[in-house]
Amino acid sequence: MRATLSHLICGLIGVVYPAYKAHQVVKEKDNEKAVSWLTYWIIFSMLMIPELFLDRIMYHSPLYFTYNLCKIVGLLWLVHPQTRGFNLLFLRYLERHFVLLWNEGERESVGRSVLGFLWSILQV
Repeated sequence: MRATLSHLICGLIGVVYPAYKAHQVVKEKDNEKAVSWLTYWIIFSMLMIPELFLDRIMYHSPLYFTYNLCKIVGLLWLVHPQTRGFNLLFLRYLERHFVLLWNEGERESVGRSVLGFLWSILQV
């Protein structure tokens, strides 16, 4: 039961609300806000990959409730219009690596970019 409720809350905060806001932006044809919500979806998808594995590990931990509470607070920080946490994460950690990935196009630079991204996460 505890996992179901936390997944529902995380789904509402992390998927339903941003999808609704992104849909509004598309209808309004506001390019600046569209780029902002696209940035959110990039960050969200990058965070979901490790979360899939971490959730399975933490489920068996006595800290599972704390872990879920941290996920909910983190998602609120990401989507809240005043904090715009997704924008901070993208500009601080991902943008320079995306530029390297898509501009140089060399396998060697892509490897360095991915390693640089992983290293920047570990240094937080």
